[in-house]
Amino acid sequence: MSYEYRPLHQETLRRIIRTRAITVNGRVQINLDPEARWVIIQNVSDAEVYIGNSTVDNTNGFKLSPGDSLVFNFLPGFEIYAYANNKEIRVMEVE
Repeated sequence: MSYEYRPLHQETLRRIIRTRAITVNGRVQINLDPEARWVIIQNVSDAEVYIGNSTVDNTNGFKLSPGDSLVFNFLPGFEIYAYANNKEIRVMEVE
């Protein structure tokens, strides 16, 4: 698989690898499939969820409000963490 990165408007998404719901209670690593190049995270709960690195919490994370989504294009080996108090997110991984 090639990891040549082109501008967003030229990227072709090949297939959905998996979708899942994750309950975030404290700091949780979002384990990504090694073939995924894109991840979409949606907050389906009624309170904020914070996204960031392995030290993420409610003071330093990227705030994802209820109903909001984030889309990441990333390199293999990238780690994403979420932080919340018993809230649910949906994660879709795409190649």
